[in-house]
Amino acid sequence: MDFESSPQVVSSQDAPHPRLEETVLRHLSTEYQEKIPTYAQQGFTAANEWVLTQAKPIILDSGCGTAQSSLMLAAQHPQCCVIGIDKSEQRLGRGLPQPLPDNLLLVRNDCIHFWRLAVQQQWSIEQHYLLYPNPWPKPGHLQRRWHAHAIFPTLLELGGQLTVRTNWRVYAQEFARALNLVLHEQGKPARSQSASLRKLNITTAMTAHELKYLRSGHALYEVKKQLEV
Repeated sequence: MDFESSPQVVSSQDAPHPRLEETVLRHLSTEYQEKIPTYAQQGFTAANEWVLTQAKPIILDSGCGTAQSSLMLAAQHPQCCVIGIDKSEQRLGRGLPQPLPDNLLLVRNDCIHFWRLAVQQQWSIEQHYLLYPNPWPKPGHLQRRWHAHAIFPTLLELGGQLTVRTNWRVYAQEFARALNLVLHEQGKPARSQSASLRKLNITTAMTAHELKYLRSGHALYEVKKQLEV
């Protein structure tokens, strides 16, 4: 099967951003206050009602794209309810077989708003996946990366086992560093401070992006951490 090769991430950064630490600490000391739009509230309310009917542990697949990974997670974890979130209505669920499994819900929403509402609702998250987020590789775009975004403390408040995958080593290094910095600032026990970063050795892809990266010979990285709420 033919495919279009994916280029490597290009950036003038070859190491974590020098302003990463001060950016993360600044966000820790402030509260994210952007108004939540009506559509986001309505979408979350519908998802919350579904979660209540499921009465199962929750797995989030944030920024799921076509939700190939969400479908895989639902099959792997029938004892959990899986929620795939993406802001693109056109992309969400494209190409997936219908009907979807009973334990899978796809939600068109912005992760920033959905995460805040989930924390407000005191959701208990079993696992949380961030698979190949936009790396925003320009140094000036640091605060658009999840780990340097103002929403990062809220993301961590969700708890559960957090898994991040990327094909840019610097993004993985920054994410792990930011995560460990937050845990240290929050006074977590020493044994829980270190997020694991590893180079992946896999043959089965979870997402279309991951498949393209594998076929293109990219190195893939994973950051994983069990978060305590």
